[in-house]
Amino acid sequence: MTNEPVLSIQQTKAMLQSHGALNTLVNEALDNAQRLFSPDELRQYLSEIEQFIANKQSNIFIQAWVYSIPNVYQYHHGDTSDNVTKNVLHSLSELGQWVSAERLIQFLESLPKVAPHVNSWEEFTAYLALIETLALKAPRNLKTLLDNAPMLLDVLPLSGFKYWANFGVNAHANNAAAIDAYFSLSSTESQTVLQQQRRGTLFSDIQRQLQFFLRAVWGKEFFMRPIASCYTAISNIDRYAIEDSTNAKVNSGVISNAVATIENGVILLPDAIDSDDHSNSPSLPCRKSEKQVYRAMAAHCAAHLRYSRPRVSKEYNALERVCIELFEDARVEALAIRIFPGLKSLWLGLHRQSSPLLSIRQSPQQSSNPMLTLQCISVALLNMDIEETHPHPLVELSLRKFTALMNRDMPDGHFEGIEQLGCWLASELKVIDECERSVAPLSLRPFVVYRDDNQYLWRKTTADIIRWEIQHQRQVKRTVSVMEMVNEIDCELADENAQEIWVLESEFFRDGDPENVSMNEQEAKERTSPPFFYPEWDYGLDAHRPAWVTLTERRVPKGNAEDIDRIIAKRQILVRRIKAMVEALQPKGLIRLRKQYEGDGLDLDAAIEAMKELRRGALPDMNIDQRLKRQERDLAVLVLLDLSQSTLDAIPNDIESRTILNVAQEATVMLASALDGIGDAFAIHGFSSNGRHDVQYQRVKDFEDEYDDAAKSRLAGIKGGLSTRMGAALRHAKTFLAEQPQRKKLLLLVSDGEPADIDVRDPLYLQADTRRAVEELCSQGVIPYCLTIDPNADNYVCQVFGQGHYTVVDRVTQLPDVLPNLFASLTKRAG
Repeated sequence: MTNEPVLSIQQTKAMLQSHGALNTLVNEALDNAQRLFSPDELRQYLSEIEQFIANKQSNIFIQAWVYSIPNVYQYHHGDTSDNVTKNVLHSLSELGQWVSAERLIQFLESLPKVAPHVNSWEEFTAYLALIETLALKAPRNLKTLLDNAPMLLDVLPLSGFKYWANFGVNAHANNAAAIDAYFSLSSTESQTVLQQQRRGTLFSDIQRQLQFFLRAVWGKEFFMRPIASCYTAISNIDRYAIEDSTNAKVNSGVISNAVATIENGVILLPDAIDSDDHSNSPSLPCRKSEKQVYRAMAAHCAAHLRYSRPRVSKEYNALERVCIELFEDARVEALAIRIFPGLKSLWLGLHRQSSPLLSIRQSPQQSSNPMLTLQCISVALLNMDIEETHPHPLVELSLRKFTALMNRDMPDGHFEGIEQLGCWLASELKVIDECERSVAPLSLRPFVVYRDDNQYLWRKTTADIIRWEIQHQRQVKRTVSVMEMVNEIDCELADENAQEIWVLESEFFRDGDPENVSMNEQEAKERTSPPFFYPEWDYGLDAHRPAWVTLTERRVPKGNAEDIDRIIAKRQILVRRIKAMVEALQPKGLIRLRKQYEGDGLDLDAAIEAMKELRRGALPDMNIDQRLKRQERDLAVLVLLDLSQSTLDAIPNDIESRTILNVAQEATVMLASALDGIGDAFAIHGFSSNGRHDVQYQRVKDFEDEYDDAAKSRLAGIKGGLSTRMGAALRHAKTFLAEQPQRKKLLLLVSDGEPADIDVRDPLYLQADTRRAVEELCSQGVIPYCLTIDPNADNYVCQVFGQGHYTVVDRVTQLPDVLPNLFASLTKRAG
């Protein structure tokens, strides 16, 4: 075999020229091929070009082929063994069976973009095999995948990209629209799976640690969520450009290492932080530093929530806003450091404090660079060391002005002072031309990796500012004496809207409160708990999606306990029936068990019969003892109420104009009366959901709580809204039953419809997950039972809860009569 190619490069160029397929990129690619390829590789490469021309392939296809192979080869030529052309040609042959020529062209054009993001030739060939497999399973969705593959591989290892892609194809088999939404990162499911496969430290793995960290530093709870769960924040992720961006893509925020942000009082942090993305930063060498970045981000955002207030953005130009943000970041950090000095080392260690200063000292001409100037000012303001000599006079002057402002003993006056400083700095930078000005803010972000995007500092109109002030009126805590509390206070416990919370100087325990829980501790109780993460069953994958659902416990609003008493007074006939049922179910003390083989004493009648048999010469029955058995009920019951929006529907033709929730509340009151009378341990909880990131769980009455006026007021205050993600609620309820010492445990679900949520289109998906949750309950020794008032429940309830574990009530108004009797039939043998 000769080592010379079939065609020379010049001959190939002439052939392409004659067919109109030669352009600048193609000419450069051929030159690169001649320089890089081995003779065998070059021969095969040029031979295929000749073959494509002979087969009358389109010029666009030929150009894509000519350009892609050398550009792939240059990244992996050290270990390819001259197989680039062969492997890509094989993939084209496989893909050609399922996709169009247009898609083949897109595939070729995407290869040079993918090649830099894979680490070896083996990984590249594995990528080609993956594309072939996906073309077989979802050929109609290959375009979306190829569009996004380069930027996905920028943040995912190939193994993670393979898992993400296969998950979407398997989860939405035969549903091209759903797969397309998945590949385009439009679905929350796609975003979550992607975040789980990302390199570095995931927010979901460190969220609870961050909650504890902020609680230790600030003495209060902050609600944190990943950025991918909030579309509004994602859409504004590129706002660091000096001009307002209105065309930011949603998926760019999902997969980029986005900065932190604050929206509606919630701290939104990046879904993952990878130290490789900051490999040029000496301050981010390992996973430990990734956790430090998360801590620094959370602490900085918490400082904004504590000390900052918004301004009207239209009153300032773009450069002025950037400078105001720079001084405001420094101000909130300085105030936080006064209280918690350790935060300075945390923030300063991530600030790259030496890089911009060193650049200016080593290259004096860099002192006119506005980007480095802003970076130096940022570091200097955090250091607050006015004795240090700065290489740029504007840095030193900014520090002196800022220090003088912070030394004023009037924090409220800092607000206008920061604005004045920002406008002054912007005017000092007026010599910067428009090009440099547009780049400066964008270049500031990598040097301060932990700071947020400062959206929290700006509102569009004055009306938005007023609305913010109303929503953020902080409750004032006052420490008072016992006599002030007794003489002046109007209510013992403040509600959510109270303007003042009074706390006693010493701990005060009242009759009827939970044991060892003081009044102060009750006042300090947070409205929203830290998040709980639960898996969810995907019947399409036949597997659990780990940590898929985020559940939080919410404080139950209080109603009027007298409303519960009025319900009892109105249903006197049913109350008398319940009293009779209670009598029948209450333990009857000791039961004498006769004719026992072993026991506490002699059963006289049995002994006499045995003697008679002996005298007759027969073999007697030797069970002549008796045993006393204490009859006790050993049962714990959790009543779980569906509080979805549908429970607010009015009942047709009801003379009292009640809603479904009113009737469910009435039935729960009747059941609670029975449970309280019998003496069984019971709890009443409720749930609703707003997508998988926001399942809301309310504990109306816990097992350790008395069924008193406080519990009744919470029961009277329950409200309906949102959707019904049933599986997560059942799993959370199981954790409470698991803590109870009783031998038998019953979970009684009262619902008005099938499982459903706003982010789920497949009705079978949540039904399958609920069925799986029911199986998990049974495996833990918990008896699940569903009482549904959905007239269409026969279509699904048996498949979800199983035979003998459900009752369908045809008429809603029958619920108060049915629920106590159902409970009695379920538990009459409990003991």
